[in-house]
Amino acid sequence: MVNYLEYQLNAHNCISIRNEVFDDIRGQRTGTKGWYTVHVFGWGRWIGTTILLLPEVRWEHIYNSNLDLIAPPPGTKNELPGASDNGLRHSQLTLASDIIWFF
Repeated sequence: MVNYLEYQLNAHNCISIRNEVFDDIRGQRTGTKGWYTVHVFGWGRWIGTTILLLPEVRWEHIYNSNLDLIAPPPGTKNELPGASDNGLRHSQLTLASDIIWFF
């Protein structure tokens, strides 16, 4: 499920908010199976009529019973197979940007 909210501030600026929730049943999308939420805030800035700058902030979180262990038993790890950090983190924050040139 995904929700978009977009608002044009003026002729050169707009903002965008996206919220998403999905179940990666087998880990085919992210590499780690579980329920995810994604929240994105973006800004669009037109430079003239041909260049569009699109910086964004993205926050992702996984809800998974394997990650909900606060203190795993001694000698074991609270990890998810396939996760790049061995499943030690529930969330990640990404700062990204695109530059689109219309020609």
